[in-house]
Amino acid sequence: MDLYASFAQQCAYCIRTRDGVGLSNLLKPENEAAKQASIQYLRQPSSAPFTQNLSSDYAVVVERLLAARGAVAAMEWYDAFSLHNLAMQALFKEYDDLSMDNWLCGPVVKLCTEHRIIAQEAYEQARRRNQRLGTLSTAEETIRKFFRKSVQDKTNELDKTKKHAVLALSVQLFKIHFKLNTLNLCTDVTRLIESMILDVIDFESFAMAHKVAYSYFVGRLALYDENYKSANKNLTYAFVRCPPSAKKNKHQVAQFLVCARLNIGVLPKMSMLNRHGLSQFVDIVAGARSGNILSFERGLAEHQRYFIVKGIYLSIERLQKIVYRSLVRKTFLILQPTKGTRIPLKAFNQVAEGIGADIGEDEMECILANLIFEGLMKGYISHKRKMLVLSNQTAFPSMSSVFGAGST
Repeated sequence: MDLYASFAQQCAYCIRTRDGVGLSNLLKPENEAAKQASIQYLRQPSSAPFTQNLSSDYAVVVERLLAARGAVAAMEWYDAFSLHNLAMQALFKEYDDLSMDNWLCGPVVKLCTEHRIIAQEAYEQARRRNQRLGTLSTAEETIRKFFRKSVQDKTNELDKTKKHAVLALSVQLFKIHFKLNTLNLCTDVTRLIESMILDVIDFESFAMAHKVAYSYFVGRLALYDENYKSANKNLTYAFVRCPPSAKKNKHQVAQFLVCARLNIGVLPKMSMLNRHGLSQFVDIVAGARSGNILSFERGLAEHQRYFIVKGIYLSIERLQKIVYRSLVRKTFLILQPTKGTRIPLKAFNQVAEGIGADIGEDEMECILANLIFEGLMKGYISHKRKMLVLSNQTAFPSMSSVFGAGST
């Protein structure tokens, strides 16, 4: 029997026995049987072996999938996407008709992941050729159909519900939206999961890889919305559970986690930054810790492009208030033995000048007023005496009490 027909029979057997794991393995791009069947299909395209062993929709899935793999091998990404999209439409018909069972969830997740990857390659190839293609948008629509079908599954038995595929499919949608910068569309995804999934299925019951990826994207969305406590919670979950061997993923999570933690007043250790290759944050953290405004501004200017590309420039820029708090606290600790809690305003200007920062008297007064307003220090400004009068008790509240976050 030729490889083409043999592969068809293997697929038909997995479908007949509802072996989702077996079918997932067969349909993986790196599966040797799939590779050989794809080669033979390209040499001698014919649907005969498939129609003998598979229903019409599954025949289209396998045949178009093998043809798409051939286009991938030839680096013709748009053709590959068009063929793969035909396979996905046929697969959805079977998924839509499947009731009271979820054996097809594994293959659906595998093929949706491949669909997104091929769509992105086609998108990038077109961009290099100065063309515009809507492959990612089309892929998003296709994957969203599978996502919604899984979310809306009415099966009451937890071990048979399609809801188990939701987290993995949401990750593919997130990746597309972050690529296209359509983050507003992520809200529907998270809302559906929180309202219709997590009250039915325990989050911890999902696969670890899917939980880590989902938490990473939810954390980034919270960072984008300036909800830093939520960002810290989700990114910490992803960071802690990301295996040490996955260094690239660990680094990817860490850069956003550091930003989230800085914005709730938690300053990471330099050893952590060095361990995860986050040199872009060294001057930022050093400035925030010591009150060295020049160090902070140098880090912000030197790595501006990096922060903008990562979408965190504004979140880093707003850390300036923490730098100023450290500067004021440093001045207070120097002068407290002789001045007590009453510090001349000019003293802060003198300390700033000592580190090379040019801050005028009026500007410094505005800085101090904002720090008091935001609760970063307790006291008031005596304009008549040109003094900052700090509270006798807890003049500088802990960062955790100001931002409502624990320290590390």
